[in-house]
Amino acid sequence: MRAFAGVLLALALVPSAGRADETVSPAGLREDLHALVQMIRTTHPAPFHAISEAAFDREVAELDAEIPSLSRERVLLEFERIAASIGDGHTSLRLFAMHGGGGGGANGFTTYPVRFYHFSDGWFVRFSDDRYAAIRGGRIVSIAGLAPEVLAARLAPYVSRDNAMTVLDRVPLFMGSPNVLRALGLAGADGAVPIAVQLGGKTVIASLDTSAPTGELRSMRDPAVPAPLWERHPERAFWYDYDAQTKLLYVGYNQVTDTPQQTAHAFFDEVFAFAQAHPVARCVIDLRNNGGGNGFLNKPLIIDLIRSPQLDRDGVSFVLIGRSTFSAAQMAASDLEKWTNATFAGEPGGATPNHYGDPRLAPLPNSGVLLGVSTVYWQTTSAFDKRDAILPTIAAELSSADERGGVDPALRAIVAFVPLRDALAPALARGDADAVGRIVRRYADDPMYKYASWENAVNGLGYAELAAKRPANAVALFRANANAHPKSWNAFDSLGEGLAATGHVPEAVVAYRRALELAPENGKPRIRAILTKLGAA
Repeated sequence: MRAFAGVLLALALVPSAGRADETVSPAGLREDLHALVQMIRTTHPAPFHAISEAAFDREVAELDAEIPSLSRERVLLEFERIAASIGDGHTSLRLFAMHGGGGGGANGFTTYPVRFYHFSDGWFVRFSDDRYAAIRGGRIVSIAGLAPEVLAARLAPYVSRDNAMTVLDRVPLFMGSPNVLRALGLAGADGAVPIAVQLGGKTVIASLDTSAPTGELRSMRDPAVPAPLWERHPERAFWYDYDAQTKLLYVGYNQVTDTPQQTAHAFFDEVFAFAQAHPVARCVIDLRNNGGGNGFLNKPLIIDLIRSPQLDRDGVSFVLIGRSTFSAAQMAASDLEKWTNATFAGEPGGATPNHYGDPRLAPLPNSGVLLGVSTVYWQTTSAFDKRDAILPTIAAELSSADERGGVDPALRAIVAFVPLRDALAPALARGDADAVGRIVRRYADDPMYKYASWENAVNGLGYAELAAKRPANAVALFRANANAHPKSWNAFDSLGEGLAATGHVPEAVVAYRRALELAPENGKPRIRAILTKLGAA
């Protein structure tokens, strides 16, 4: 997003956006609330797409009445809840620094010297300074007496988000903030809270506080193992690595920006020129650490990949996404999904494919806290695309054991991945219908593909076999698809077509009748007409 690049500059140009004023009166905070509401109403292109105007006004009125009885920290937190209710991840009060978007300690909200993370097997202390080395890597049992799942759910309404993955990405900052926990009455005046973790078969209890300056945050990863590729250079906007043994070309795309050393355009030209000169079995574009930037800079990546047919193939090019893939990085993901043959792996992305963005930043008049409000709706896919997130074909969630051992489950899954077409090819070549059915069922049931739908892929292969005059293979594929997707009217419709084309009319009638039972109303007339033509009206 072009304006997003300007956001970073704007932060340095707003003199009143320093430390939030501790002495603001209730009247001043009420004035801030009214300014927040006015900015949302006049700036956001669709402020009530996620919450009704009546509900929004009711929430604002209730907070306005309560401000005199609330602490300043609680008021600011409630301001963020009001902003979050708008329902997009860019419209927010900048209480914390996220994805280079400004805010954080300068506005009065700090964090303990720990960082929490939700792995596939629960909540853990992923990073800490050495003062909290005893709990580093521990599975969290409780924070301030609450189970981490309970605390995260309680804090979720205060997190600006596009989807649930945005919350998963950002809520750890709220969980680890003395300001937030004190505002909600979970921490005392000094901000200290107890934390209990399970580590090494024991329960370890510590007190989180900010009484000492935060030291270097160290990872729970075993120091004897190297960092996985995706964690090696978080400070770089973009970089790449090539493994000659596996022929894997890895592209770390961490920020959508130009740098003083190299433009994004020049970088991607360099990467794909390298790919032309070296054998590449797999090309991986990693967006998991990318929180955005200037979306107009993504174009060279898309064009260079499209112009590289040896890379732009199923099973060769891969895109890694996750909870932190946001804003202009989501635009890159949407364009890669739309225009290339890349396979997606990782977690669902942290932004909706079409989303609000390009926030306008302004300090609230009395507290000085920065408010960002989206100004543009970016429709990067179809106008009919209402998905909450791009879902990866290959699910690869990070476990605590992976993190501890320096393992990247996404790269591991990519190396093991065999495209469905390739897996089916030997069985189709020998006309083995039973093997076709087993392979389709295996892909449909594999947890690695829990976000994937193979129905359309199998259907397409079936019609390709029909067009190639291999009707027995087509029927095997259609039958396998119907068995794997027993509630899909389209799968049974295609099975009926395949059976009819091979002269198996009675079986075709059975398939079409099942399709008729499952089809939406607007699809039933066509199926009834087919049944009439087959003499089975």
